[in-house]
Amino acid sequence: MTVMSWSEFAKSMDAHHDDQEVLDQFMGTLALSYEHLAFHLKLCFLCFAIFPEDHAIPLKRLILSWIAEGYIERVDNMSLEDVAMSYLMDLVDRNLVIIAKKWSNGEVKACSVHDMLRDLCIKKFKEDESFRVLHLYKWVHDNNSSNLQCWSRHHSIQTLCVHSHCSCGANFHEHSCAPYIRIPLHCGSRLSLYRFLRLLDLNDVTFHGFPTLALQLVHLKYLALRVKRVGRHRLLIYSLWNLETFILRHGGETDLILGRGIWKMAKLRHLYVYPSFAIEMPCDCFPNSLLLDDMQTMTTLKFSFLIQEVLARTPNIRKLGIYLNEKDSLSLLDFAGLNHLETLEINWFSTLYSKVPVGIPNHKTFPPNVKKLTLTTGCLEWKDMTIIGLLPNLEVLKVRYNCFSGPVWETCDGGFCNLKFLELCNLDFKQWISSDSD
Repeated sequence: MTVMSWSEFAKSMDAHHDDQEVLDQFMGTLALSYEHLAFHLKLCFLCFAIFPEDHAIPLKRLILSWIAEGYIERVDNMSLEDVAMSYLMDLVDRNLVIIAKKWSNGEVKACSVHDMLRDLCIKKFKEDESFRVLHLYKWVHDNNSSNLQCWSRHHSIQTLCVHSHCSCGANFHEHSCAPYIRIPLHCGSRLSLYRFLRLLDLNDVTFHGFPTLALQLVHLKYLALRVKRVGRHRLLIYSLWNLETFILRHGGETDLILGRGIWKMAKLRHLYVYPSFAIEMPCDCFPNSLLLDDMQTMTTLKFSFLIQEVLARTPNIRKLGIYLNEKDSLSLLDFAGLNHLETLEINWFSTLYSKVPVGIPNHKTFPPNVKKLTLTTGCLEWKDMTIIGLLPNLEVLKVRYNCFSGPVWETCDGGFCNLKFLELCNLDFKQWISSDSD
């Protein structure tokens, strides 16, 4: 069912909003669609209950939460993320989920469910005791911690999400600066409330400092935080040995380094740290063969002389973001061994658009299967675009903020053979000369 179809459905519902019998019939019809779902799809569908009403849910956030909860079954020759995507499309095909937004290449960016389907999720969640035992969410409509603490005496909280759309009057204790429920994450005596957490999503809350209690929640598979100040140069997260996804947005007041213990976190799959981070390399006591084979995402990794070794230890990465200083040159990097890399984002730090040429690798040392490439700031020359045009699988190219300097861009024959989307934003070139065959 398309967004337009759901719009027509909503108009029909509005016409009968006072007729409880008709509403019950509608709900009964929707319930039949739910009952015919396979068990693993029921689990995924019920996840929509924890997101705010009328909310476009980012695909990344949804799929990674499914994986953290253990809803995604392993399939030969498919990543967990690809399997999760197939689950989502199954729900879309069954008209239970709406595709709300798409990326420039047509891929799903965000999705949503109709209000009545969300109500059905909440209803089924409350009805089915097996789901309540297996999947215990705390929906944060409470305006204080007393209900949470009382509830937790009888249940083990496994998932806790806090959304900015909740209108609650209390504070998140002194460690946060947003209007939310009161959760004393800094207090060790409260650890029993959260010790079985598998998913902790506090991305919509800003903490003044890093909540160190989170590092004691050893069952976590998904952790998302936003902090003003990390408060330390090195962040040690290796105690979270079950962690699969780590998302951290910090104030950038220091060059954040993730301690070398991260190389022992064999389950880690997605590492999102903004604005940037570096990784400490293993010491001599670590095995030289130590790899993070399951790592799918690293962004935004700060450029250093050790970055080549970092990439060598993450051979199966699919998405990579790199942050460079204005004098760093990509031409020193060899991406050729990253055969699974499909998305590459490169951002140069520059003051007033530095004119120091930065250079890019030869197309033979670029990731051979990259499909999406984003270049921001920097100081490339338009002739370097010829190298990018030779990437055989490139479908999406985004060039932003004077990343290329010079008044004229002249394209060459045979380039960009598979390009589907081109974004040119805040560039200073005056003339674009296209070859006859373009």
